[in-house]
Amino acid sequence: MTWFKVDDSFYDHPKVFDLPDSAVALWTRAGCWSARNLTDGVVPARLPARLCDDHEAAVRALVDSGLWERTRGGYRFHDWDQYQPSKDEVTAERGKKSIGGRIGNHRRWHVDRGKFDPECVHCQREHVSDKRSDSDRTVREGGESEANRPVPTRPDPSRRDGGSVGESSSASRRPRENDDDPKTTTTREQTIDRLIVDVLADITGRTVDSGHAAKVRGQLLDGRQVANPMAYVAKALRERPTDFLPAQAPPAIRDAPFLDREPAPDQDQINARGRAAVEEARRAALAAKTAAQAEPEGAET
Repeated sequence: MTWFKVDDSFYDHPKVFDLPDSAVALWTRAGCWSARNLTDGVVPARLPARLCDDHEAAVRALVDSGLWERTRGGYRFHDWDQYQPSKDEVTAERGKKSIGGRIGNHRRWHVDRGKFDPECVHCQREHVSDKRSDSDRTVREGGESEANRPVPTRPDPSRRDGGSVGESSSASRRPRENDDDPKTTTTREQTIDRLIVDVLADITGRTVDSGHAAKVRGQLLDGRQVANPMAYVAKALRERPTDFLPAQAPPAIRDAPFLDREPAPDQDQINARGRAAVEEARRAALAAKTAAQAEPEGAET
């Protein structure tokens, strides 16, 4: 919201005191319109007719009193820039408030709740900052970093003018500032791998190791020119998280509780048992018949 500023002595200013009410109303309403639309005090020629009655007399009174100036296509407030904020100032102030609002939301919804949003610029910056802090802490505990160790001066092979050994050209230093430096690339890859681990754990509840995260990173980024790799990777993981999880091995069959029971017989076993029972019954009947025939006559009492 932009404010149109009116001084508390406006009502009895010599330029205003004898103005008709329509002119005062037009001046006030046109000022609000200009402040809202950021025209820097310029009023289109057709606008007064929409803001007050008898607009022709009101415009004439404002111009005659010096409160308005005629300009191409309409009118302009006299000394607008001295009393009202300009378009550039309003735009800059809105930009600051927008940035402040985003930082406030980040602290409220991400920092206070311990959440990491890969699409949040401030989360990404703090993520990288934490990594660098860990690296600096390791350097302090374990000794001087290899990257910070001074490099002895060496002659520049490209020099043919017999320069001294201590001289070094800007060209010899340029590769160390290049984004393709192996150490810089390694740090960026580690940050992306950590992002992959965090996003998959947050969405699926499964934790993958750094080796699998490196494979996912290669699957998503190798051969692609991506302006913002972290945002690209985060979006892909959120759209298809299960596609980037390692395959789970099927559960072992020995874990099934029914394996402790005796397995059910198959059809061949059933048939064999039936034939054995029939053969045993036949033998028993034959033995009984033979025994009955062997008994002498008159043995019955």
